[in-house]
Amino acid sequence: MERNRRQPSDVRLLLRASAPSSASLLGCFGLATLIVASHIVMLSLSYGTVLPSIFDGDFAANYTNHIVQPLETLFNNSAYSRALAIVIWGCIGLAFYTVVTTVSGLFRRWREAENDVVMVAEGRYIHPLRRSFVLSLLWRVGLGVAAVAALVVLQPTFKRLFSVDGRLFANTFTPHDLYEIFLSIFVWAVMLHAATVFLRLYLLRTRLFGEIIE
Repeated sequence: MERNRRQPSDVRLLLRASAPSSASLLGCFGLATLIVASHIVMLSLSYGTVLPSIFDGDFAANYTNHIVQPLETLFNNSAYSRALAIVIWGCIGLAFYTVVTTVSGLFRRWREAENDVVMVAEGRYIHPLRRSFVLSLLWRVGLGVAAVAALVVLQPTFKRLFSVDGRLFANTFTPHDLYEIFLSIFVWAVMLHAATVFLRLYLLRTRLFGEIIE
């Protein structure tokens, strides 16, 4: 009876964790637009003097003078290369630190669960925190495996989305290609929201900075 009363609350929390908030919608679409725009700019740099076919006249000149040329100057600067190397090694160090602190935190929580003992009868003891710890660990490991599997399955989708941006540089560019670029922004936003939901579920929260799922 008690479980039946609690079940709707669990479902409500899961639905709330899956639903987008206004801030996450804005962030996902903003980041999706940034991904597509950055990829188009990178294609401009890799193609050299080739510009997107929809750019012409003064807009093309401004795009070249104020975006392409400054970025080429920056990327060819030796100081930028050194700074980029520092950032990359910093990210590697941060990832290593995160792994170490996560593993040490798991051991600490396991010791706390083992030391939390309750006597329910003479000569009979239970560890109430141990079951909760094991379930949360299995839940997070399962989500991690599911996330890796999703990345593998979505590889063709990523290639398809990046190939759409290249159509801007084709001489046969059509309004339908522009529609597909806007559609790719929408798809990126959906995938970013899915990643946000995975992170919420991993942290056991309905929002990244919101209520905790008990």
